[in-house]
Amino acid sequence: MTFDPPAAAGLSGTESFDGLDASILDFWRYAMSDLRTNNVRGYLAEFLVARAVESRGARVEWDPWDVTAPDGTTIEVKSSGFLQSWAQKKLSTPTFRVAPAYGWDAATNARSSERQYHADVYVFCLHTARTHDDYDPFSVAGPDTQGSVRPRCGTRRSGGCNGRGGRF
Repeated sequence: MTFDPPAAAGLSGTESFDGLDASILDFWRYAMSDLRTNNVRGYLAEFLVARAVESRGARVEWDPWDVTAPDGTTIEVKSSGFLQSWAQKKLSTPTFRVAPAYGWDAATNARSSERQYHADVYVFCLHTARTHDDYDPFSVAGPDTQGSVRPRCGTRRSGGCNGRGGRF
């Protein structure tokens, strides 16, 4: 027996919970209102890349990459920044880790049998603000946002194509 879920319904935010005086938008405000947190910053970076390549599909949690471009190119998005949402004694040192990994294959409903690189392209997004006064997550084309795109084997100098993985 399998338990295949139906496709997720697209939400507008106006939907209400049964038995609770709250909407989906209320939940989003609760869970994702701080765009500096690591997981939400990552979702935002994925969203920005998806929009840049004109991918309109919803995010798929278990895909072994983050975005699929309309031409089928698979994209892994990494994000980092100097500032965090918590008090810091010093700025963070941004790093990006890329290494072969097991991936989930929805078609076979199984994990891959070997570690591998799953994306065709890797996009590295860095929020460069170094003070909270300068931190503006809405300025996606401003001076505090930088990005780099590398093909899968473009990570070779850091060991990205020889199986060791790498940090950038």
